[in-house]
This record gives sequence, C-alpha cells and structure tokens, in this order.
Amino acid sequence: MLREFSKELVEDRQFEIGGELFEWRYPFWEDFADRREADAQIVRNPDATNEITFKEMYKDFIDRCEPFIDPKNDSIKRWRALAKRRVDPVPAYQFTELYQWLLEVTSARPTETLLSSSNGQERTADTSTEGSS
Repeated sequence: MLREFSKELVEDRQFEIGGELFEWRYPFWEDFADRREADAQIVRNPDATNEITFKEMYKDFIDRCEPFIDPKNDSIKRWRALAKRRVDPVPAYQFTELYQWLLEVTSARPTETLLSSSNGQERTADTSTEGSS
C-alpha cells in the first residue's frame, strides 16, 4: 500500500498569540535539526545555561519561534513587533509554550520540556500533544 506522506501534513497551520493571527510552516530540515541539537545540548548539560539571564532566555525563545512562522503578509515584522509590545504584552511563558507546541506540531512527536527549578533546569517528559492540530 502506498503511503502518501504529503497527505499527512497538517493543513490547519494557524495560531493566535497576543491577539495576532499567524501561520506556521515546516522549517527546512537542516535548520530544524540544528535547533533540536541545540535544545538537546541544554538537556544534556543544563549547568551550561546557568550563566544565561532570564531576559536572554526569553529572547532566545522568541527567536526560536521565528523560523516556524510563514513570512507571508509581513508576519515576521508583525512577530517582532508583537515581541516588543509593551502595551498588552504577551506573557513570557506563552513564548516558551508556543515554541514547544511548534516543535510538537512540526515533528508530529511529543517533546521533552525544560522546567525551571530552584537549582537550574530539570528535564521532564511531556506526553501531551493536545492542541497540536
């Protein structure tokens, strides 16, 4: 039986954050692999992230989302403006949750999450794919 992988791709690619509507895209495989490797390094060596400030961490999550955003309709410009918006700002945790969701929906796999703890980062398994379609 012929398996048609193209027909398995998610068709509804819209998401809303901060009152703005965006469409996500599947990132180029090498870019996706590079990002996943960087994430894996954090999981393998969480002590290396101790020197990162919270501000740098959130900026990194905002940057991590950008390759997933379909650039049509000035979406990248709108994304950057949304991240800088001081009036009615997007809560910081939503950027990290969005990134996590984008990883899940584009890889069709649940991801491991990094949770802050009193002594750094701790690895947990996230088995939920709720909201990934």
